[in-house]
Amino acid sequence: MRRVISTKSKWRGGRRSNAGQLLIGLEAFDDVTTDEGKKGERMKPDLRFGRFLAAFAMLTSGMLASRTVTDAFTAPSFTPSRPNILTPPSSIGRGDGRRSASDGRGIWRSISPSLSSSPSSSSSSSSSSSSLGLAMKSNSPPPYPVRVTVMGGGNFGLALATVVARKGVPTTLLVRSDDVASHINDNHRHPKYMTDICLPRTVRATTDGASALGDATYIIHAVPVQYTREYLATVREYIPPNVPILSASKGIETSSLGFMADILKECLGEDRSYAFLSGPSFAREICEGVATAVVIASEDIMLADDLADLMSGEDFAVFTSRDVIGVEVGGAVKNVIAIAAGMCEGLGLGTNAMSGLVTRGCGEMRRLGIYLGARPSTISGLSGVGDTFGTCFGPLSRNRKFGYRLGKGETPEEIRASMTEVAEGVDTSIALVKMIKHRCKGYRLDLKVRFFGQI
Repeated sequence: MRRVISTKSKWRGGRRSNAGQLLIGLEAFDDVTTDEGKKGERMKPDLRFGRFLAAFAMLTSGMLASRTVTDAFTAPSFTPSRPNILTPPSSIGRGDGRRSASDGRGIWRSISPSLSSSPSSSSSSSSSSSSLGLAMKSNSPPPYPVRVTVMGGGNFGLALATVVARKGVPTTLLVRSDDVASHINDNHRHPKYMTDICLPRTVRATTDGASALGDATYIIHAVPVQYTREYLATVREYIPPNVPILSASKGIETSSLGFMADILKECLGEDRSYAFLSGPSFAREICEGVATAVVIASEDIMLADDLADLMSGEDFAVFTSRDVIGVEVGGAVKNVIAIAAGMCEGLGLGTNAMSGLVTRGCGEMRRLGIYLGARPSTISGLSGVGDTFGTCFGPLSRNRKFGYRLGKGETPEEIRASMTEVAEGVDTSIALVKMIKHRCKGYRLDLKVRFFGQI
């Protein structure tokens, strides 16, 4: 029987460089199944790994032959799940519950058991089962008028505004200060955050919620979790009822012990469509055009697809998922792990102890996620382990820096007073323990193993 490998991940573009294409493209092989036996049955590990190596070899040989994956794998056999790049404005945020042609699982179509055919022969036949469908998203604007408003003018708000504006989409930054808005509009730079980064000219800033939100097609929420409820109370009246919200905030609210999905529904209503972005994505690297891959999760998969099409570009790849709780758990818990990792470094315990702690933290994240209803594959993907790696070991991580300074002997108050950006993991660590005690009955933290009695 012919075996077909299907992938859960969705390719949404990527930087046209060997490293970026290879590393991001291989995310599509994170979780594979076969069409043999029970539906959805996992492929045996040895077979799965063998196919992974075969695909890896195919990607590598294609790059060596043509220098880029784009040239090595054309996609004549690719058929979009919908005819238009984006859903028409009249149906935005109104997912009818029907699955797209790809079932929201991506545009990588199929690979036959034999991967010995050359890339050129694969691309020459649109019906060949050995062809690898690959859709590249350009920086071209969407096919119909779109306006995006980003709530929050911090680092990540600036980064996401840059991502959208690079597609030629008019983008508005809703900020609190008139001086900040004037400075951005006059100089195309933020006076406080990433002051050396020049923003696209299609980005404008304002403090007027009515003008910024009234005609928005999509709204991106980039306000820290602990300030979200207070902030939304001031702008709620200006947000049209049918406009979808994409949240880029990660954490658990200390007062309600809720994730962003809970907060948004309480503040803006449950009838609205929401999506949630997470993954290893430092704001500075996004603004500098470094290859980045993230995931957008939504109960309305069509909304997630639309947002992925809107934001994907040559250096920004967006995968989609229906697993909202899995994406939220990973985005919140990784900040707590990063603080602990920074403390390891600050205490001088070495890379071995730091790596061991991060590994144990990822295991705890997986256990908690499964308890709350997340899919294990989501926790092991971009929004979970992927984001944890970047936050724990990346030099730009605020939470890692916070932990490092704690390890060096500074107090939390001293560190917070000197930081210009919020380290979400501080409040999330407190809320996480409370949430487990009050909401996760029967769940027990696995703290049996210590590292040298110090961690």
